This record gives sequence, C-alpha cells and structure tokens, in this order.
Amino acid sequence: MSRRRAVVVGAVAAGLAAVGWALWDLQIQGLVAADKAAQIADQIDPPGERPAIDLADPADPTDPSDGWSTDFLAYDALVAAHADEYQALYRPGSWKAWGVLEIPVWEGLDDPIFGTKILNRMPIAEGSAGAGSRDPVLDQAFASHYTKTQGPGEVGNFALAGHRRSRGNSFLLVPELKAGDVILITTPLARLRYQVSDDTSHHYTEPSDTSPLAPSPGDWGVSPPPADEVVDGSNRVLTLQTCTNRNGGPWNNTLRWFTHATLTGWMPR
Repeated sequence: MSRRRAVVVGAVAAGLAAVGWALWDLQIQGLVAADKAAQIADQIDPPGERPAIDLADPADPTDPSDGWSTDFLAYDALVAAHADEYQALYRPGSWKAWGVLEIPVWEGLDDPIFGTKILNRMPIAEGSAGAGSRDPVLDQAFASHYTKTQGPGEVGNFALAGHRRSRGNSFLLVPELKAGDVILITTPLARLRYQVSDDTSHHYTEPSDTSPLAPSPGDWGVSPPPADEVVDGSNRVLTLQTCTNRNGGPWNNTLRWFTHATLTGWMPR
C-alpha cells in the first residue's frame, strides 16, 4: 500500500471512529442515561402523587384552589423544623438523587435532530458541576446542584446545571424557555413552583464568569433582600445553567447559558 493510500485509509478510519463515538456518546449512552433518570425520578416522585399544573394560565400561580401557597415564611418554618433532614440532602460527592426537576412545557416534545423524547423530568443530586472534570451526576442525565448555592426555595440562588448535548441531553431546551414557563422542584418536604422571570432572564457568559450563580445573580457583592422584607418570592431564584456557543447552539461548551426563574408557589408533600 502506498503511503498516500495509507494516509487516506487512516483518515477515513479516524473519521468513522469519530462518527461512531459521537453516535455512542450522544445517542446510545444518552438514551440509556435518560431512561434510567426517568425511572429514578418516578421513584422519588410517583406519577400519581403529582399536582395538576394549569399551563393555560401560567401567569397566575397563586390560585388557592389549586393548593399552591405564597406564604414563603411558612415554607421557611417547615424547612427549619426539619433542618437536620434537610441539610443531610446536600452532601457533596454523594451523587445520590434527593429531588426532581420537572419542566411541564417539555412533556411530549421530541429532539429536533434525533427524534427521541425530550427528558422533562429528571433527578436532582449534589455534584461537582463547574469543577472542570466529568461530573457523575451530569453524566447520569441528572440535574446537578451547585452545593455552594442556596437550597431549593431558599432566599438567594438555587442553581442547577445539566448537559445540553450528551448523556441524556437533559437541558437541551433550556434556552427556549419563555417568560412565565413553569419549573417544578420536588423535595422530600415540599413541591416548589418557579416561573421564568421575563425574557431578559436568559444570557450567556464566559466559563470564568460565575456571577450568575451569586445569591443575587449577576453580582457577588450584593445580598438578596431578607425573607421578611420581600414576600413575593422574587428574592428566591432558581438558575438553570448549561453549555452553548456564541450563536446559542448546543454543539460545544465554549460558553455557559443561564436562565433564571423566581419562586411563585409551594405546597407541602
């Protein structure tokens, strides 16, 4: 075999290997991870126990008839009464799922490229998101809680990260969330209802910019108003982070995409 032919054959083989790896990583491993994640989410939050969510009027989360409360001081009291149990959830490196993230508007949607079902419910666990290495939590198609951010429903910033284009594609559609879209968090103590704040709640940054994870997103030097001063939930933020490029696309991780939501209701389990 001539040297030129050997080079061509080698290049073709390398190309086929790259395509095979992409298919394995993006599809096969992703399908396996997503299926297992969905099963774990159903174990934590069985389908028959979930509240009905009225998506026809997502701007009205406080209708008492549907069971949602806006008494967030009562939620704080519930958490305080179970402080030991609550804090035991957040054990960095345990990788054990303790809650569920659900985005109702994703239910029934298909991946626009591969045609597979979008994962609209996924477990939450403590991971090493942002540590610069593969995160076992993210790689299971879970949402990974930044342990140094606040807990669910707390004053401040409860921040979660997820893969966009690999291992389940958990956060594939995060950049498409619209103002008013509902995001549900289920913990052992309560169900929390967040809503995307407005159309300015989406932005991307360089990986080195961690300010969107600050207690008051955007500025580490600013503290959020205390619970007894702001009672509408606007000081209780949920942040979803995933990867993007400068065109908003999902195919590399050069930048970080952030979407913010605020707490608009809760109910005990």
